[in-house]
Amino acid sequence: MDRKRPFILLAAFCIIEIFLVLCLPQYFYGILGISLTLSIIALIFFLKSKKYITACVVVFIMLFSCINPYRLYIENELYCQDLCDRYGDKETVFTAEVIKFSDYGSYSATFARLKTADGEAVGKNPKIRVGSYTNTTLFTGDTITFTGKPTKLSEIEETDLDTSTYLRGKNTFIDFESAKILSSSGSKTKSPLEELQRYTKRVLYHYLHDNFDFGAASVAYAMFSGDKDYISNEINLSFRESGISHILCVSGLHMSIIVSALFAFLSWLTVGKKTSCIIVVIFGIFYCAFTGFALSTIRACIMTCLAFIAMIFGKKTDGYSSLFFAALIICTFSPYSVFDLSAILSFLATFGIILFSDILPQSTCKSSIANLFIDLFAVVMLGTGAFIFTIPICSRFFGTISIFSVIATILATPFCSFLLTSTLCLLALSPLSFIPFVDGLLYAIGGLCRFSANAIMKIADFFCSSRFASITSLFSDIHIILLIIFVITLSVLISLGKRKIYYYLAILMVIIGIVFSFISLYSAINKDVEYTVSYFRKSEEDRQLTVKLGTGGYFIVNADSEISRNYKKAVFDTKEKRNYLLIVPDRCIIPSVLAESIEDFDNDYGIKKIFVPNTIEGAELSEELKRWGVDCFALPEKVHYNDITLEFYSETDYKKLTVNDNKTKTDIVFGEYYNKEFFDKDSDICAYFTRRTINQFIPEKHEAPDCRIFFTRMAKGVVHRGTENTNSKSDFYIKE
Repeated sequence: MDRKRPFILLAAFCIIEIFLVLCLPQYFYGILGISLTLSIIALIFFLKSKKYITACVVVFIMLFSCINPYRLYIENELYCQDLCDRYGDKETVFTAEVIKFSDYGSYSATFARLKTADGEAVGKNPKIRVGSYTNTTLFTGDTITFTGKPTKLSEIEETDLDTSTYLRGKNTFIDFESAKILSSSGSKTKSPLEELQRYTKRVLYHYLHDNFDFGAASVAYAMFSGDKDYISNEINLSFRESGISHILCVSGLHMSIIVSALFAFLSWLTVGKKTSCIIVVIFGIFYCAFTGFALSTIRACIMTCLAFIAMIFGKKTDGYSSLFFAALIICTFSPYSVFDLSAILSFLATFGIILFSDILPQSTCKSSIANLFIDLFAVVMLGTGAFIFTIPICSRFFGTISIFSVIATILATPFCSFLLTSTLCLLALSPLSFIPFVDGLLYAIGGLCRFSANAIMKIADFFCSSRFASITSLFSDIHIILLIIFVITLSVLISLGKRKIYYYLAILMVIIGIVFSFISLYSAINKDVEYTVSYFRKSEEDRQLTVKLGTGGYFIVNADSEISRNYKKAVFDTKEKRNYLLIVPDRCIIPSVLAESIEDFDNDYGIKKIFVPNTIEGAELSEELKRWGVDCFALPEKVHYNDITLEFYSETDYKKLTVNDNKTKTDIVFGEYYNKEFFDKDSDICAYFTRRTINQFIPEKHEAPDCRIFFTRMAKGVVHRGTENTNSKSDFYIKE
């Protein structure tokens, strides 16, 4: 039976209104005029129906959704722009209180509240992002003093990820791309929630680790708390490429598993239904606070609370109305949430699941086996619904799609349920660990948790090992435009109760999503051989980089006693196991140390062959390494690998590797000092490494460097390029 849901139309209009006001603040009065006109029409309609309270509520929501975002834009974004204009022309000393700290090896990104600028108090304490290339570790609540130049969102150099949109979604309007942290001081007091988070981490790491392997414990802690900072890059990469990285972020799946387990436990204790619902609602709000009030968690918390509150009164909630109500509440009180990718993905995935569960026919079979297959089909379709609604966003903002996401999520979900339930039991019993029997029981539960976490990691490893696990998506802009049109149309049809129409529209969305995915997959199968010039360093003196040889492994160029292992951020696929190593003779190479480093690296990642230059220096280095059990091969002056040509040239002061795929010619130079005459003028990319100056990439061949440039060739016809400050190493992208 078709059911009308007019509230959905109101919520959709208000969310679009908020988005337009924040994107086009210069047209605020025009948008306000449209809102006033529609408010008057709605007021007249409801007054005729004698729904006076409804009329007041609707008009208030429509006007508030227009005025409040503009007010916040003036008070926050314009204020921050003025602040950047005041201090953006010179290095200034600032102090701030840390909100969240993320470490990426030698680089860290910190979200904080700005307190003072140049010794003067900052009135509104705006939220800022501080990028730093120091090894300082910070914690929530710490006070930091740093120097830097503030950058407006409009002046941020955009990359493959729309950085300004990302920061707006975090209510952050000032960015310090490269700051120098002078000092930090810990907060004197910790909030009860922070203490509970630390206690949770201690318990999980105590009972889940296996011979100092904390991978399972870090996954369990991330799934329960939403904190992914302790997960290694290799695990993070496998989850991302297998399409199940959403499991590591607390959302509706986690909330539903935990509150369902709690409700079942209360029912087992014969606690009354209404009392159980109240306890679950209180716990849901507490859990939302525990995980840091992430927008996806808030959305799940609101929907969960509505469901259990309705249960108290003997009613059922409507999934569509609950979802749009949660979205409206979040966007009304935090308007910049319309730019938050995690919130958008959470909303779209849930919308897809609800839509597909609505259009799936009810089973009438009496056979249990038939019902089992029908249930499995329903699970696949619900996963497909979430996938279809989220792939346009993933392809547009992350550049890739995971075609195994649905099946990997289905396989991982049972283990996820068991892990979260066991973790809840572990934390509940941990205060009694002083009792020997309980302590033994906790170790048993910890073992079960570790088994579940390892099973999830195995699933991620299995699917991400495929060449086509994560493929570059094509026509993402067209796909996302179609998604916006479909979501708006579906919202209108659902609000009007036109079930048959949105049934066919959902099928059309599935077809379009499959078509776009197969086009991208076909391109991935048939694309030209490609290579990547990447860069990683352990310290100021490290000289190493990586060349990707299409789908045939990696060519690692090294001129140091150690090659990088145990990467925080690997520059190559650690599961490739097809790595070729070129050792460049250098005065700082110690053969014994290098041999030990090669053995460790080979055990972790695998080395197919080790090369040295076909020179006198190379021969001497090869003999030294053979004494330590390392066999090397002389690299000819010119080597062909598929469609790639590698040329190595050596003289007393310089060694140069040239990589040429007939599209882009790259020179990689190791020298004692910088010499602009050394580069081939026909080269497209020049990477320069010296001992006498900081490692640098050269933006122009004819002038001395004052910055590095990181280049990556990702696909035919696209060259990614961007500039960075002297000590940075992240990759920046623009289209050729």
